[in-house]
Amino acid sequence: MSLGLQATKRRISSVNSTKKITNAMKLVATSKLRIWKNKLQGTNVYTSSLHRLMGILLNAVSEEDKKEVFGSTCLENKSLYIVVTSTLGLCGGYNYNLYKILKNKIDKKNDIVLIIGSKGLSYFTRNGYNVDSSFVDILSHLDLDSTRKLRNHLMSYLHKGQVSDVKIAYTSFKNSITFIPTIEDVYPITLNEEIVLSNKEKEMLIEPNSKEVLKSLVPLYLESMIQGRLIESSASEQASRSNAMDTATENAGEIIEKLQIQYNKARQQAITQEITEIVGGANAQ
Repeated sequence: MSLGLQATKRRISSVNSTKKITNAMKLVATSKLRIWKNKLQGTNVYTSSLHRLMGILLNAVSEEDKKEVFGSTCLENKSLYIVVTSTLGLCGGYNYNLYKILKNKIDKKNDIVLIIGSKGLSYFTRNGYNVDSSFVDILSHLDLDSTRKLRNHLMSYLHKGQVSDVKIAYTSFKNSITFIPTIEDVYPITLNEEIVLSNKEKEMLIEPNSKEVLKSLVPLYLESMIQGRLIESSASEQASRSNAMDTATENAGEIIEKLQIQYNKARQQAITQEITEIVGGANAQ
């Protein structure tokens, strides 16, 4: 009986240690989430301004000018997918949910997958995709300079005619418990939601002309969009990890409660048995 008590006690101690670790990881993830949310709020102001300006320019240029600005030299229908995954694990279904929506979208023979995050690199390499790992660690030192290098890397694919379009697969951050795996067009630039322009914006005088300004704005817009999506994904990752560790901590607490009840019952049984043996021995005398 004492061996059973010792085994249960050791298990309680082990689960309690795990609970402390998961709780610490939750606190770390929550702290990082706060940092990424602050970055996201700052980026959204700039991105929304560029987004509206892009809407004004797209409204002002003709379809022919759009084809000239965004025209592709690639003769085939080949896509470049930027896939933003995590480098660390223990973040619930963060990566799996992204893989699930990409499974039937990417053509393994033609499309190129530019991976961000080592978890994605492992998954897509293992499953036979055409992988570009040039920027797999970009999230560890994300700044404007690294984002600009990524943008230039994408544009080189387009200018060389290696791909016809670029898409990004990331996790859209809504709030601390809601984050949605999303695939979005990066290039050619298309605005997902309709922008309602005022009469002044429609009649705005653009110098030297709409097409030239659009050409100069495209690099800035792409840079801003990509960085915004990377920050959103990082915020979603930390939120997912915080939630996963919170759930793990709660589960550990429930296991400890059950084990404690089991331990108390076994201990009570052992005490009762000892008392019974003592009484039995006394009566025998």
